[in-house]
Amino acid sequence: MGIRVDGLTHVYPNGVHALNEVSFEASGAFGLAGPNGAGKTTLMRILATLLVPTSGVAEVEGVPVDRVEEVRKMLGYLPQHVDFYPSLTAFETLEYFSLLSGVAPRPKRLRELLALVGLSEAADRRVGGFSGGMKRRLGLAVALVHDPRVVIVDEPTAGLDPEGRIEVRNVLSALGAERTVLLSTHILPDVEAVCNRMAILLEGRIRFVGTPQELAAQAEGKVVELRVPAAAVDELRRTHQVVAVRYDGGEAIVRALWNGESAPQDGALVEPSAEDGYFYLLHQASSGGEPQEA
Repeated sequence: MGIRVDGLTHVYPNGVHALNEVSFEASGAFGLAGPNGAGKTTLMRILATLLVPTSGVAEVEGVPVDRVEEVRKMLGYLPQHVDFYPSLTAFETLEYFSLLSGVAPRPKRLRELLALVGLSEAADRRVGGFSGGMKRRLGLAVALVHDPRVVIVDEPTAGLDPEGRIEVRNVLSALGAERTVLLSTHILPDVEAVCNRMAILLEGRIRFVGTPQELAAQAEGKVVELRVPAAAVDELRRTHQVVAVRYDGGEAIVRALWNGESAPQDGALVEPSAEDGYFYLLHQASSGGEPQEA
């Protein structure tokens, strides 16, 4: 069953509408993408039973989130910022969190979890010497100590180097094959690498639900690549929604959303990526366009 959200709204005491009538269903590996401040963390905290919504429905495996104890038994949650006692080993850390979760720590099970997240060889190393990627993988193991059916991870690769991001992506992909994994991030390549379906959250509203490929298709015929003098990039930013720039000597190769009916003489229309589709929806939202659902 996974996660179901229907008409979910949350208004903070200061009047900020963090979520506005949010609705979607998630199973398997599902991505929730959007810029900082879009409402992703508020939604994660509601699903993790850490925040009570103003109105609407949120369910985990068919159980409403206001049935806190039932939901927590089925849910694993990895927040964006996580840290551990540096003097404990990875294995001791899992023992500790097992006890906190009310689960008798079984050595075989804990070592299986460490193997799942690629930390078998580091099981007896102190966590204080772990890299950022290793800590995030240990956090995933901690979220799994009570064998939840649903796992929520908030910005799991933020601040990691490329190797650390790949490590965490691989673990999330494996988890998504056997349970529901809700991956919240503003990094589109993470969603493309891990998730079969996704939603885009902008300013507290769902703007798109579909596959990464369907997201890319939103920008079909609207992405152009131009080679211009490096000094012309700033001017181009004023007339186009620039997605990416890479420099080649005194020239720049610019990938941008194109508003014309055909490609300009000094550029060519190119096949859009999911990231292009995301920026297109971002541009549409800022222009007052309607939400999309594939």
